[in-house]
Amino acid sequence: MHQSITITTMSIANPIVTIFDFKLSRTILHYTLSFMKHLLFIAVFLINFPIMLTQACNCDGDGTISESVKLAEVIIYGKVISKTRTSNLGAIGVYIKGKVDTTSWVYNFYNAPSVVYTIKIYKVFKGKVISDTVSIITGYKGAACGVRFEEKDDVIIYGNPKDYVRSRTLSRQSNNGKTFWTSSCTRTDLYRESDEKEIIAALKAEPVKK
Repeated sequence: MHQSITITTMSIANPIVTIFDFKLSRTILHYTLSFMKHLLFIAVFLINFPIMLTQACNCDGDGTISESVKLAEVIIYGKVISKTRTSNLGAIGVYIKGKVDTTSWVYNFYNAPSVVYTIKIYKVFKGKVISDTVSIITGYKGAACGVRFEEKDDVIIYGNPKDYVRSRTLSRQSNNGKTFWTSSCTRTDLYRESDEKEIIAALKAEPVKK
């Protein structure tokens, strides 16, 4: 009689224990996966943190118009007629020069999207431009020293045919006379008549190149 009761009790208890163990295992698995997900996030952040710091916008110089005039190869006044975001800069004549290292942060930065403005030119203050419209490349985000305009904005652009972001062995550039880079470290901004007057004065003060 006692054995029969004992057997019956065990037959009922075993499924209960099994269900409890199953729920406990699922709970442990859930928290383990959650913990691993957080660890992965932290690891990715730590790996990319030095790159983020390197890419953060850090401008040198005094930021005056006269300094920007000296450093820019082209200075134009015009209107923004389009704005796009793209990683395919080769389509507008950009190429990478130097030793390509796919592990380099510079190379990986080059594969990130950029903003490209198409500018209808009103006036060229400095440099040689072969078209009445030019492509102006800038960083996609403020951390990459990008400038922000909207369509129909009248702007003054200080540009260069080489990307501002480069290493000793790698650079990104264009030599087609109609594609240039600019950044928030220059005086590139919305058009102001006072800025135009300062540009003209600064150009007159520049030594004549022989």
